[in-house]
Amino acid sequence: MKLGCILKFIAIIIVLLGTSFYVYDKYGKEYIAEKKEEFKNEIIKQINNELEKFEQKEIDDKLKKEFDDLINKLEEKKDELSNMEFEKISNNLKEIVEEKKFDKKKLEDLRKLIDTTKN
Repeated sequence: MKLGCILKFIAIIIVLLGTSFYVYDKYGKEYIAEKKEEFKNEIIKQINNELEKFEQKEIDDKLKKEFDDLINKLEEKKDELSNMEFEKISNNLKEIVEEKKFDKKKLEDLRKLIDTTKN
């Protein structure tokens, strides 16, 4: 290849990289943050829907209220949590709901997990 072709190729690569960095910086961060927020809201909605499907005899009112309070606390802290922390907590919640294992021990474990995550 001639030197002129190599220089043109390098110039095109630099322009493409610069353009992509500009577009990401200008629009990408907002888009990614918006999608993360939608993802977290959708997870919380799914967990709420699963909790509401249970009949009164499967879970007593006091325990259901405590789980609702825990989910509200999770909603409040969702912006402070990293994606990995939020995913870990939501997976634990989903597991409890799917296995129908509503008890005080699981509730306390989740509460500790939410409280020990960084603020």
